[in-house]
Amino acid sequence: MEPKTKSLNHCSVQIALSLVLLAVGFFYVTALSMSNKLLIVLHGASILLLGLAIFIRQLRSFLIAVLILCIPLQLDVHLIYDPLKDIESTPFMAGITVDITDLVLLFLYAHWFAVVSFRKRSAGIGLGRPFGTLLLLWIAYLFAASILTATHFRYSVYEVVALLKGFMIFLYLVNNTGEEADLKLIVYALFGATVLHAFYVIGQFITGWNYTLDGTFQQYVGPEGFRSIGFFGSPDATATMMSFVLPIVIAYFAVLAGKRGRLLALSGILVILMAIACTKVRAAGFAVLVSSLIVLLLSYAKGRISSTLFLKVVVAGLVALIFTGPLVVKRFEAGTWGEDRAPLMMTAVDMAKDHWLFGVGANNYPLRISEYVPPKLRSAWAYTVHNEYLLRLAENGLVGFLMYYLLNFVLLLKLWRLTSSRDPLIFVVSVGLFAAMLGSIPHRLVSYFYYLNFYLQYCVILAVTVLMEKLQRQRQSKTLGNESSGRVALN
Repeated sequence: MEPKTKSLNHCSVQIALSLVLLAVGFFYVTALSMSNKLLIVLHGASILLLGLAIFIRQLRSFLIAVLILCIPLQLDVHLIYDPLKDIESTPFMAGITVDITDLVLLFLYAHWFAVVSFRKRSAGIGLGRPFGTLLLLWIAYLFAASILTATHFRYSVYEVVALLKGFMIFLYLVNNTGEEADLKLIVYALFGATVLHAFYVIGQFITGWNYTLDGTFQQYVGPEGFRSIGFFGSPDATATMMSFVLPIVIAYFAVLAGKRGRLLALSGILVILMAIACTKVRAAGFAVLVSSLIVLLLSYAKGRISSTLFLKVVVAGLVALIFTGPLVVKRFEAGTWGEDRAPLMMTAVDMAKDHWLFGVGANNYPLRISEYVPPKLRSAWAYTVHNEYLLRLAENGLVGFLMYYLLNFVLLLKLWRLTSSRDPLIFVVSVGLFAAMLGSIPHRLVSYFYYLNFYLQYCVILAVTVLMEKLQRQRQSKTLGNESSGRVALN
């Protein structure tokens, strides 16, 4: 190539690059002037593209990690925005959204179908029984029952669409994970998302700025004082999500971690505990206390930790309580003790009595509350009942109530069986989740617990349980194969 041609090509590249940089700069400055939410999305997209470039050979694993990391963010755009006014509503009430988890999930499904299309034979799509079957039947029931009972059916549709998103996450993970590396990836991503969220919550408490990732400030300060609200504006949902991951970290600290791992795990435990304390959600704190004790007792009873280590972990727990104690004491000294929620619970009981079989329809409790709440409280206490059991009974009826808690009971049973695994990793994850589920039982009595972000995390937990069962069967088959080989050799 002649020197002049080379010079012209070089000049063309410079001009093209200058134009691209100018366009990017213009878009960036425009984003600065439009909205903070758009700016966050822009930076997030830049990080995502950088990650894709670095981990292009591990695309599936990278996107799975991103999916789980994005669950607490709730960076979304409303396709339908239809919020209720003058009433506290559940997280499913605002309409239909597309958030960053949906986009990542779309990439994952596209990658999955592309891979399958190049295979000569496909194993088919598994439902991850029994969880997938139970979850899908429950969602289908909610839709069908709401057609018959809901006075505002469109709100039922909003909830069903959100539930289907969680099912799609579960379905993808069940069909695209099967190795121990996948289990580690998901657990580490859950831990990473929780720690990042915890740092954000602590930052909110230190600065006194309750800034959410949707670009808004929430300035409400109740009788209990300032409360951190996390990425998406809900102290209760934030604390609930953290309370389900923390027992796994405690089990890892006690059972599996080496010296460096224990230091890292202990640091994470302290940060998460401080974050939960900053939300001032007392029920979540109690759930963490219960689940932590269950982790330690089960680990000791199954011979996973020595009595010496048991005492050391108890001491570490006491140190954590010392750090978080002042916030806990202050929260109990201030604010109410739940006595003002009694009328709501009676309202839910009365609603459930009148619609005991099929309920009032998914997502319709707040829309029917005026028919049952005492007249003198209608303007002062128009809230969703803070009791998951009563909320499920009132909205879904006895049939939906039993279907939902059957799913939870089966999960508990599966996790209990997995705690007998000889595999240290499976034991750590299963005992942590089992303890978290047991700790949530009293928590659900004083919280509607049914948060959008937590539901997505719950679907990941269901998929993790299926994965652990798969790994456990592989381990047992391998053990039986080795024993058979040994017997043949002896003969």
